[in-house]
Amino acid sequence: MEEIGVNVQDPIFLTDEIDSEGDGQLVSLFVVIGTIRPSDINLREGQGFDVFTVTELADLNISPFVRRAIDSHLLPFL
Repeated sequence: MEEIGVNVQDPIFLTDEIDSEGDGQLVSLFVVIGTIRPSDINLREGQGFDVFTVTELADLNISPFVRRAIDSHLLPFL
């Protein structure tokens, strides 16, 4: 709610990772099963937040760090 203005029900925590290739920040990866539309999002503190389907993940232009996190933690979960 604080970051995106959406009351997300039952987010599932996947992992905490340090972005050692970037700015060294801690990145937490969650997955939400359900329906959140981009129009539902009121971005407050976060950056670059959006909603993607599983099929869209492969086409995202993202850092290698985030790609590895998706490939190693999110896709096996799904």
